[in-house]
Amino acid sequence: MLAALPIEKTAQAWNVLSKEPHVGVEFVMTHLQLAGLQGFIHSFSRYPQEALPVAQYFAAIELAPLIARAFNKLKTLRENARTWLLKYPEHAITGLLASALDKAGEAQDNARAALRMLTENGHQPLLQEIARRYNQPEVTDAVNALLALDPLDNHPTKIPTLPAFYQPSLWTRPVLKANAQSLPDSALLHLGEMLRFPQEEALYPGLLQVKDACTADSL
Repeated sequence: MLAALPIEKTAQAWNVLSKEPHVGVEFVMTHLQLAGLQGFIHSFSRYPQEALPVAQYFAAIELAPLIARAFNKLKTLRENARTWLLKYPEHAITGLLASALDKAGEAQDNARAALRMLTENGHQPLLQEIARRYNQPEVTDAVNALLALDPLDNHPTKIPTLPAFYQPSLWTRPVLKANAQSLPDSALLHLGEMLRFPQEEALYPGLLQVKDACTADSL
């Protein structure tokens, strides 16, 4: 039915219908292309698994936050999201930079995870170039600070609550190599929090520090 309408009216209808349960996003976007972007954003928010393969055909900064969320939060979509980010790095960085430098929260976590992956894959010069386009020294300084961030600070803004079964007082404790002392409850609580950090990109460096500091037999 939508394909029978003029493009403008089809796009208007799609913008409304995409907010409700629907199917056929690939067919609609093949017909509308960029004219259907706003509706596609609604569709992506509702059905990321169906929308992400379609997104590979569209370079749009508006998609970057959705792609970054899929990369950082949705394990089954992570590789497809990574493909989009690397395929359209300029659009990705442009669409994510503001969130990466904005207030702490999920949007910042997602943006920083995506930008970190891009810089690790050779796009640091592009990130710095896009920061300079703002023509604001504070933006350039903030990006440089972001690039210099201690890896130990690369963790979710909101640290997940430990499950009720996590009771260090009941367990055999890791033992320090240096003095043969067992880790106290406070250290084990921090260890539990670190174990809940996302590890798709790399093992959180704090865990590597624990591994290096404690005897292998006690871990």
